Amino acid sequence: MEAKDAWILLGGAALGFFASLLATFTAPSVGNAFSKLKSGFIERNRARALAAYVEVHDLKSGKRDKYLYAITGWGSLSAFMIMCIIAGLMGFSTRRFLGPPTSIGPENASLLALALAVAFALVVLRCVLRLYLTLSRLDNFENYRAQLLRRWPDIVLPE
Repeated sequence: MEAKDAWILLGGAALGFFASLLATFTAPSVGNAFSKLKSGFIERNRARALAAYVEVHDLKSGKRDKYLYAITGWGSLSAFMIMCIIAGLMGFSTRRFLGPPTSIGPENASLLALALAVAFALVVLRCVLRLYLTLSRLDNFENYRAQLLRRWPDIVLPE
């Protein structure tokens, strides 16, 4: 073993030792940061679940009109669907006249219209899923309430 290799080995060992010390002393703080982040996610999910339960409970008890809720939901869904179809048609018609999309800009509106159609389609999908989930929770209210209490036993649900 040459002297140069020995110095590289010694330097690597010293660097490894200092890295292990750094990892040892910072591990609890990193662990605490991740646990705070995890508890924040849990609390946020719990608050969302409670807000969804209050909405379903108000629909079930009659504080909110469930028919008006469904009509409003399907109406906004229909409006987004019409916008999605119009944006898609605009994209295909401008593509026919302007050619295939190459860049985003005022000279090529087909790519922008197609991107708008995709965005509206995602909004439509989200609206459909939210409306379906709320109405299915309304139909199976007791099971939904029991499942919520099983997941978070210490949650305070309105009666």
